[in-house]
Amino acid sequence: MAGTMAQLRAAGCDLLTVTQYLRPTPRHHPVERWVKPDEFVSWARRAESLGFAGVMSGPLVRSSYRAGAGSTSKPASCVMSNLSKCCL
Repeated sequence: MAGTMAQLRAAGCDLLTVTQYLRPTPRHHPVERWVKPDEFVSWARRAESLGFAGVMSGPLVRSSYRAGAGSTSKPASCVMSNLSKCCL
């Protein structure tokens, strides 16, 4: 994850969504591991330290979730790294 985030940032990516794959039906690939909430907080903090302008990180976050809020010109200090804020 850390390497991928660094590559995305180096390529000019400003907004990042980190989420959990959820199996939609039994016919789909099973979930191999449930990521704990504190891990999402850790990835958000790491992304902020890399200079991403906006980060949405949580198990139920989707790229369209609060998309308008992520596209504002807020400083990196406004990145949502608290899981309770990310998943509202």
